[in-house]
Amino acid sequence: MKSHRTMPVALSLSAAALLSLAACATPQPPPAEIAVARASIQQAESAGASDYASSDLALARRKLDQAEADARDQQYVAAQRLASEAAVDADVAGRQARAAKEERAAAEIQQSNALLNQELQRRPDNQ
Repeated sequence: MKSHRTMPVALSLSAAALLSLAACATPQPPPAEIAVARASIQQAESAGASDYASSDLALARRKLDQAEADARDQQYVAAQRLASEAAVDADVAGRQARAAKEERAAAEIQQSNALLNQELQRRPDNQ
């Protein structure tokens, strides 16, 4: 008869364990991912992405906006995915902006060198 008394306890413990596991498996709000995406967008803006990679920056912003909306609607998996994508898109935009600035700086240096060479060609050899 003891086995009949322990059966409800065992079932209760099993149910509690299953509920605990289910709670762990339940998607959670993605505040960290959203914060990372926001920071990545700010870094891209600081790098000049608005001027040099505006379409990638705009895509990152749209994904972040949608991630925030999904988080409010408790669509946590989609929110986490979109926030992560937004961070990557913003990183790409920032890298493109930095590369464009470096290319522009290199072109300016080449132009300056060409002007210096022209000046040197104009100078008489005796000076």
